[in-house]
Amino acid sequence: MSGERDRDRTFRAIFRKELLEGFVTRRFLAVLILCLIVFPVGSYMSRRDYQSRLQNYQEAQRLYESTKKTVGDVLFKPGGAKALRAPSSLSFLSTGLEIVLPDAAETVKKFNTSYAEMRLTNTQGLDNLYGFFHGPLDFSFLVTVVMTFLALAFSYNAVSGEKESGTLGLMLSNSVLRSRIVTAKAAAQFLMLAVPFLAGVALSLALAPPPASAAGAASPWPAVLTAVAFSLLIIAVFFNLGLLVSSLTRQAVTSIVVLLLVWTALFAVVPRLSVIATRLLAPAPSEQAFGQEKIRIRLANEKACEAEVDALIKANPIPQGRDSMGPEWQKLTADFRAKQDAIRVKYQSDLAAEIGKARQTYERKRDAQIKTSMLVARVSPVSCYVRPMAEIAGTGWLEYKRFADAVDRFLGALNDKIFSKNRFTRMEGGANISFGGKANDPAPRMPDVRIPFGDVVRDVLPDFVLLLLFNALFFAGAFVAFLRYDPR
Repeated sequence: MSGERDRDRTFRAIFRKELLEGFVTRRFLAVLILCLIVFPVGSYMSRRDYQSRLQNYQEAQRLYESTKKTVGDVLFKPGGAKALRAPSSLSFLSTGLEIVLPDAAETVKKFNTSYAEMRLTNTQGLDNLYGFFHGPLDFSFLVTVVMTFLALAFSYNAVSGEKESGTLGLMLSNSVLRSRIVTAKAAAQFLMLAVPFLAGVALSLALAPPPASAAGAASPWPAVLTAVAFSLLIIAVFFNLGLLVSSLTRQAVTSIVVLLLVWTALFAVVPRLSVIATRLLAPAPSEQAFGQEKIRIRLANEKACEAEVDALIKANPIPQGRDSMGPEWQKLTADFRAKQDAIRVKYQSDLAAEIGKARQTYERKRDAQIKTSMLVARVSPVSCYVRPMAEIAGTGWLEYKRFADAVDRFLGALNDKIFSKNRFTRMEGGANISFGGKANDPAPRMPDVRIPFGDVVRDVLPDFVLLLLFNALFFAGAFVAFLRYDPR
């Protein structure tokens, strides 16, 4: 028991020594000042971008709701039906795909059909186009670039520096367990990095608390706290990586050169290579190619439909002249319209089924490609952080799927209540268009239902576990290397 207490006292003594020496250094003060500046500034700039997008959304929503109140407004006024996506109130955590995600969906309807389609559109952008060159200064960027680099700066000479100066040999000459030394040094130096980070985050949240969602979602704090936990994990990953390399090298300069190369590969090379590799492993057609395929299917369907209508017109001539308004004419006309309606309904059903099948094939291949990209990119811990941060912020792939699925359901309601009641009838010498519904009925609305945060947590949980494993792997490597170090 006394030996265990002695070892605990040794750990506390080394831990206290590292903290006292670290907190009075210029390095700690510089990092603290940097975090207290960049995180509030980044948060402020991200909030400004969000407020601009929110104002655009609210104005577009107000204009649409003021002009498209009834079925008749949707059917006969220019523009058709529209669904709008509210911007994410947590985009300050990660801009993610926010700038390229669709912010609206508009109906695409041809005059001679009784169905409509919706196309996703994007009208978003940055006020200053130069910002596209460098990307946003959001929370995710500050952590992946600034904090991970600082983590390497704190740990690159944690062991190699003392090897080089000879102080490590003197320390090991005493009866001190090596495991206590490396654990105490790692814990103290990581704390010196975590304190400025948490201080910067706390200041930015105190100056500007997370805004409420435009869709009236639940409290944003669980997402913010989850994002902070992810951030501490990725910072710890690079800190432990630095500790590992520092334990394997004898000179600090060698350690920093190796770490810079590894940091560049993990941050800039591996995630991009994963996208290239996925195109070979799981090829998928582009969205433009799918659009062309839909046009081809539609043209072929319309051609076949109109050919059958032509044959119907030739086989069922409608009397003209004096006999064109009598009871017999009315009966012939009604029968003719019923037959043509049946033809058009059949072809429109076939068209919907064929386009639906093509969409399923396209989405299956695209989803497989994206999931393969995520899997390959997880070789880098940076990818295990960046993508989950976007999902937590509501600016990732889950948000795209949510909006696209909501648009599909909205389109189903529009077709069922409005567009399926259109009737287009071709006759010799002209055509007739009629609407069989009630034009004064209220127009359908698309509710903006957000993804439950529990679903987001389940999606990002594998990345959280992988970051824990990266930490365990790198620290275990540093631990073993330190235990095997020969100071002679």
